[in-house]
Amino acid sequence: MTGNKEFVYICAAPAHKGLQSNCCAIDYMIHTLDNATATIHSNNFNRVAIPADSKKHLHNIVRRLYRLFTHTYFNH
Repeated sequence: MTGNKEFVYICAAPAHKGLQSNCCAIDYMIHTLDNATATIHSNNFNRVAIPADSKKHLHNIVRRLYRLFTHTYFNH
């Protein structure tokens, strides 16, 4: 998926074997949202207080979701 002319985002979803760069935008978005939902709903994620080890997961989710907005803004 591309963000703009300078950035190409590589899909690292578990559905792919290894890294995949030719994942189309809609599949990339679905994979990202599915992964974010699974991470937030997992039993390892505490919804009351955010432990230090969970902050890295939140940072990762926010970074990936921002890519969706970037793609939508520059390409649609």
